[in-house]
This record gives sequence, structure tokens and C-alpha cells, in this order.
Amino acid sequence: MRFFGIGLLILLGIRGLCAQPVPLENSSFEDTPGHSRLPRGWVNLGLYPDNPPDIQPTVEFRKQLPAFHGKTYLGMVIRVDRSVEVIGQKLAEPLEKGHFYVVAFAAHHSKTIVAQSQAQKNSGYGLSLTHYSHTARLQILGARENPEEEWLLLAESPTIDHADWKHYEMAFQAPDDLGFFIIRPVHAGKIGDGNVMLDRLTLFEVPEKAARSRPLFFEPADTAYTLPKVIVEMKQQVQSWGSQIGFEPDASLKSSSPDSLPQPVVKIAALLRQHPRARLTIAVDDDQPDRLQRKIAALQQAFGLAGASDGQLQVLPWKPDLDAQPWFWPIFLPQKMTMRLEYP
Repeated sequence: MRFFGIGLLILLGIRGLCAQPVPLENSSFEDTPGHSRLPRGWVNLGLYPDNPPDIQPTVEFRKQLPAFHGKTYLGMVIRVDRSVEVIGQKLAEPLEKGHFYVVAFAAHHSKTIVAQSQAQKNSGYGLSLTHYSHTARLQILGARENPEEEWLLLAESPTIDHADWKHYEMAFQAPDDLGFFIIRPVHAGKIGDGNVMLDRLTLFEVPEKAARSRPLFFEPADTAYTLPKVIVEMKQQVQSWGSQIGFEPDASLKSSSPDSLPQPVVKIAALLRQHPRARLTIAVDDDQPDRLQRKIAALQQAFGLAGASDGQLQVLPWKPDLDAQPWFWPIFLPQKMTMRLEYP
């Protein structure tokens, strides 16, 4: 079972004669174990460029399983701020539109990954550790020429919730000529910090009949994903503009002119209209309940007049149980207001 490449050829083709391997560099993720260490042959495409996946097993994350194949494997996380770790590589032999492929890999869910949450790092609320206990699914994606383009979904695994290694096979038909191969975990249910461990990933071109006979076969999908780079830029813009929003003593919004909307509100609303899937949450605090409600109403009215839709905006009073969420800045700063942007 640990060396399933040859066996997979036999299963997929007529005694393996019709299945052609698609070369992947370092498909077993062999490299020096360590935290935030990219395996040789792969590039980091995640939301946080300075925080790539991990090469396991490593004592930094307590006791981990030995590798399924070789000496090391890949550890990838999902986060409470909806970001995930993503890696990819340029294919020496691009996938061809209309051709059929099978991707095979071994995976498991670790019960012992404990680290500081990215949300805690961003919020500045201290160094407490988070148990990355949530489960994930694994997505296989492709890009036409390079990872700066949109990503096309090729296949997605069931929820990986088992603590021991398990072999997976997923078949798909390429929706276009694809020169870049991408893998990432996604949340399987409730949003939170979680993980998936991956080893011995192999890719084969196979006849249509062999592909369609797989229990997990995926027709070409129209699903295209906005790149993490775009989301990062959006968050940076909202964070910059949002920090400029302030309140007058009477709880109205500060503006350069009494007859105009605050420019930061106008800019954020325009950005939301450009990205209909984006969701902005604003939390507001105040010692006086009446003034707190007036602040909330002022924000709702201003964003509404600026063209933000109700479905993209939520303004709510601050509560202590909101602390752990990935806010742009701490609520206790002078403006007593914070934001977070999500892009499901």
C-alpha cells in the first residue's frame, strides 16, 4: 500500500499500458523537516507569503505519524480567517483540454497540531496557542499559464477526518490547457483552524473509460477562484481606508464636508461593489449604549448611501466573545471600531 504508483497504473489502464504518468517534481515532499518550510520543487501561493506549509514530521508540532512514502510529507493548514495554505508547481508536460487524468495521494488529519493562530498574530492579542483541530478537504486546481491567473477547480476530496494514512484517487477531465498544478485544503464544515497531511501525490493521464470508472470522477467545472493576491490587496485597502473612519462627539461620522459622505466609506463601498462575494463586518464599541446605537446607525446609513448592499455589510456592537475573530486592529484603539473582510 505504501508504494501504490505501480499498482495504480494496473488499476487505471488495461494492465497499466494506457496510463501515462504526468511528471511532478518532488511529489513525495521530501525535504528537511520544519515549520513554515516549502518543499523543494514547489512554490507558495497562499494568502501569507511568509508562512508556507510545513514539512513533517517535526517535533515542533508534537508527535506526528511517520511518512507514508519516503522520509517526509506535507502539512497544510486552514485558518479561522478563511485563508488556507496553497502550493503549486509549473508542469513540465501541461494538462491538455478534454483529456482525462487521475490524481492519487495519501492523506490524514493530525490530532496534535498546536500553534499560534494567524488571527491572533494579526490582532495583536497575545501569544496563546490554538489547536488546529478542524477537518478539511483537499482541492486540486490548475492555472493556464502561471499562478497569477485564475485557478480552475479540477477535483475535491471528501472530508479528511481520519488519523491514519488513507489512499485517495480522484479523476477529472481537464477543462482547458493547464500549465500549472495547484493543491490546497479547504474548510470541510465549521470555519476554524485545522489541518491536512499529504504524501506521495501522483498524476496520470488515462483513457476516458478508466477515469469515469473511478468512484470520485469530476466533470469539467466552471468554478474559477479569485487569487489570494487579489484578496490580500483588498484587505490591505479596506484596512487602510477603514482606519481613517472616525466619529464626532455626537456619534456622527467625521467628514471633510457636512454635505458629503466620508471618502473612506465611499472607497470601501466601491470596492465591495467590484467584488460581490466580499463580506465586510464592522464591530463598534462605546461606553454609552445610546451613542453606540447611533454609531451603528450612522455607519449603516453612510455605507448604504455609498452603494454597499445589505448582503455585503454587517455592523454590530462589540462583545468580548468576538475577540478571537480576525479583526484588522484591536477594538480598544481610540476610534473604538474595527473591521474584518471575508471572501468566501
